[in-house]
Amino acid sequence: MEATHSNFNVQSILFESNDPEVLMRGTMVKGVMQYESEIILTHTQLNMVMNLLQQQNAETTIHDFISSETMYDGGLLYSGTFAGLPNASIALNRISTNVPMKQIRA
Repeated sequence: MEATHSNFNVQSILFESNDPEVLMRGTMVKGVMQYESEIILTHTQLNMVMNLLQQQNAETTIHDFISSETMYDGGLLYSGTFAGLPNASIALNRISTNVPMKQIRA
């Protein structure tokens, strides 16, 4: 996925404690074009997203937006909804690593 000059307005995240992938939902913004999208991240990239959101919303505790519930197999399902954040937009080039992100466009 091409991350240069792309912003992503994070709406929610979803991941399981025993799964290496994180699903991030939101709106992709490339220039004047915007569309709903989903991106699959690593946990390292999730940490980068959380740090960026915390820096951009210093008056808020980002971890308060995340909840967990126990699944049938004893693992935990984590979900976060960031609709209440004043600034939930991140530049994708700020979270790019040597592991490519996978974009799912509906």
